[in-house]
Amino acid sequence: MSSSEHRDTVVVGTDGSPHADIALQWALRYAEARQLAVRMVTATEWPAAANSATRYAINDTITAAHDGARRMLDAAVARSRTSHPSLEITGEVSSEAAVPALLAASENSHLLVVGRRGLNPVMTALLGSVSTSLVNHAHCPVAVIHEDRQTGDDRPVVAGLDGSKRDLATLRVAFDEAARRGAPLVAAHAWSDVPLAELVILGSRAVHSYEELRAEASTLVTDQLAAWRARYPDVTVQTSIHNDQPAATLIELGQGAGLLVVGSHGRGGFAGMVLGSVARRVVHHANCPVIVVRGEPRPDTDER
Repeated sequence: MSSSEHRDTVVVGTDGSPHADIALQWALRYAEARQLAVRMVTATEWPAAANSATRYAINDTITAAHDGARRMLDAAVARSRTSHPSLEITGEVSSEAAVPALLAASENSHLLVVGRRGLNPVMTALLGSVSTSLVNHAHCPVAVIHEDRQTGDDRPVVAGLDGSKRDLATLRVAFDEAARRGAPLVAAHAWSDVPLAELVILGSRAVHSYEELRAEASTLVTDQLAAWRARYPDVTVQTSIHNDQPAATLIELGQGAGLLVVGSHGRGGFAGMVLGSVARRVVHHANCPVIVVRGEPRPDTDER
């Protein structure tokens, strides 16, 4: 495929498990709404044999695993083509580990989709080291699917904002998703980790600063949303400004959401969102699908 063809592709990691199938169904609906191709990838890497006495047995096991993965993948591709005949759907069995296989597949792709857990030892940790590595290093946005909430669900899309320019990329994805779903958008910003009760103990000066910071945060979010409200006039927008732990705020909002959208880096209230803090906790603990947006916004988003 050329780079332009890759950008029209949704990559989904699968291993035949129920959680992987939930992610696949989500990916198929996402792709169908945008008429994008779907590329299923499964990984079958096994550790190398320690010595020549076991090498042949290990090789036989690797071959059997690869053949089994191919049968599973072919069946999944066939079912998906039947249920979504308008889509171009392909499957790839990789002999690499899950992370390098999916990272390679993500290059120049539109979106990488993974499920909450898997069955085989390579894919079971999709919410552990694998998902962390994918969200940190993938070449495109990553969707981690925790629960199968149908596209078209009118539950809100929640966008986690940190006050940086990277919010443009987060808002681009969040507004597009809200518009396609016919759902409201909640723009969430957590501007402090210090509880109000602690500020009261510090005295009136701290409380005054609290009010100033809250007003500043509200103005920041309002300003960031202005151009997007104009571009998407049919999307109902709410703001949610919190003096709380950012991850806790997003996880709580995710309880009633159809989707959470967060950036992979940031500053401000969502400080250090480098999937070592806020985004990692959201990816691991939210009970709705999460899209982690990577990279800077496209040049044409700043003026819209």
